Amino acid sequence: KCMEGTREQLLQDLEKWTTSNEQNVAWISGIAGTGKSAVAVSLASRVRENLEGSVSLALTFHCVKGEETSKLSLLVPTICYYLAQICPAYGEILLDIFNRDPSL
Repeated sequence: KCMEGTREQLLQDLEKWTTSNEQNVAWISGIAGTGKSAVAVSLASRVRENLEGSVSLALTFHCVKGEETSKLSLLVPTICYYLAQICPAYGEILLDIFNRDPSL
């Protein structure tokens, strides 16, 4: 988690974003050690505490150079898999697409 009193404006902005209908995806990126994971964990904690039942955190992921998580070829399939787990309608549509085009 973020240290208490730090990144407050960013966390407030992200928490506000979770209840807006403007965008469905937040992408937090940056170089190693800049606090991306801390922000994601802090946001998830705030969402659980303050917005219980109205918002779901679908997915977080990280890449570590030289490890399995750094293989970009696995990124999209992994995201698709986890989104299909939490949203069965998405999974059904994805399965239909794969059935129509096995090359995917």
